[in-house]
Formats: sequence, C-alpha cells, structure tokens
Amino acid sequence: MDLANVMDEIGDQLDTIDGLRVYRYPPDNVAVPAAVVAYPEDYEFDSTYARGMDRITNLPVVVMVGKVSDRASRDRISAYANGAGAKSVKAVIESGIYTAFDTVRVQMVEFDIVQMANVEYLAATFSLDIAGQGSEVQMALPGGIEIDYAERVGNYVHAGNALAAFPIPDTVVTVPDTARPVYLTGQAILVPSVPSTGLTMELAIGVAGEVLIPLNQVLAAAHGPGLAAGDGISVWVRLPPNSPGSYQLYATITSGDNVTVLSPSHATAKLAAIAYTGSGA
Repeated sequence: MDLANVMDEIGDQLDTIDGLRVYRYPPDNVAVPAAVVAYPEDYEFDSTYARGMDRITNLPVVVMVGKVSDRASRDRISAYANGAGAKSVKAVIESGIYTAFDTVRVQMVEFDIVQMANVEYLAATFSLDIAGQGSEVQMALPGGIEIDYAERVGNYVHAGNALAAFPIPDTVVTVPDTARPVYLTGQAILVPSVPSTGLTMELAIGVAGEVLIPLNQVLAAAHGPGLAAGDGISVWVRLPPNSPGSYQLYATITSGDNVTVLSPSHATAKLAAIAYTGSGA
C-alpha cells in the first residue's frame, strides 16, 4: 500500500459528507467543521501469511467542530460519531470503494480537546484499521504444464462451520485421466468477521460439487490463525496418476462467525492443476 494514496482516498470519501472540510494531511490551521487525515502510529509489513497483506492498525481521522462550550459543537460531534447516517464518519468511510487498499474498518472513536493555531476545538479522533496489498501474492507453482486454472474475482461471504468446509465459488479445475501425477496448488485470503486469538481458518482442496465437506475428507488443508485483517493461505496436494475429476477450493473457520473470501483483482482466490514436463497429459 502507498500511504499517500491511502490518506488521499480516505479524504476523498470523507469529502462526500456535506459541510465537512477535509484535509488529507495535517495542516497548519483549519476552518471548522473539519476532518484531518493524520499519520498512522505504525505500518505493519508482512502482517499476514504469505505476504498477502500489509496493515495500518491505527490511521487517525481527527474531526474538529468548534468550541467545547457550544451546544452546536456537541450536536455536530454527535452526528459525526453516530454509527449510521449521512454524516456518520464510520458509515461513510466503510461504504467507500477504494483502489489504494482492500479493507477498512472504523474501530473506535475518542473525544478530546485539540489545539491548532492557538485555538482549542472539541474533537473526535476515529481509529481506522486498514489492510491492503503487500508484495504480490504468489502461488507456489511447481514447474510443469498447466492443465487447468480457475480463480474467484470478487469477495464471497459464508457463515463459518467448525465441522465442515464450504466450497469457494468459481475455483473448480478439471483434471483428465493421465499417467502422470498432477499437482493442485491453491491460494486464498480469508477474513474472519471478528478476528480473535481463538480462531483457526482452513483452506482446503477437495472433490468439487460438495455443499459442505468434512475436514477429514478433504485432500489437503492448510490453516491461518485468524488474527489479521486478511490471512493469505496456500495449500497444495499431489494427485497420483489416473486421478481424473473436478477439484475445488474449500474453506472454513473454527467458530460460527462469518468468514469472507477476499478476492481483489490482484490477489484472487485461485486453484491450478499442474503436470510435470515430458509430453504432458
């Protein structure tokens, strides 16, 4: 992610709030009501498995409204801090469409008095959790001839199930009857609805066409901890010779919460079937 582009796009989205002056970086002074996109406390590289995502855990947006003693200031800050509505900072930011990053969540707001150019203002500081592309997500494809390839473009949300895995749409590959072994290698970014230290997310490969498949019946599985805004997981399996059929990516989460298969254009959920050299299939 490019920090300047992230700050600009957040500012552009805030600019859709009527009457709010937006500053995309900290200025010397402001005219209230104003929103200032400030610099983050930190920027995490390699936040998720396989470098699928980098993460900004606290990008501050400071909204200043006027004197603390004015009732109008209270009413304005209340509208901006509301969880919903046309002036809700949370609702407006989380409804945006962005290209500089993939996910954003307004996780909290704190109230304070801030001073700019020797003037004190009632302010609300919103904390944004943002995740986006790190280095390009790469599949570990063994050398050989690609037999088939499939990818999911566009996010997919599914209710988690601790006992079975759900199929990821659009990730079916077909393997012909061949005397050579075939390698299936896949990757996806999984996002839990509520990140937690107690979660485990699984990405698996199984026979295509199942509505749900028990984890002990998949061909291969790999897991991520479910802690970050998006955990990239890679999985592969070797099919023995003469294993024709259709195969698919599956995923699950060890709780009843929803899990999102995050599939931006640069990091789609994908599955490939590869055969080694020679005359191919």
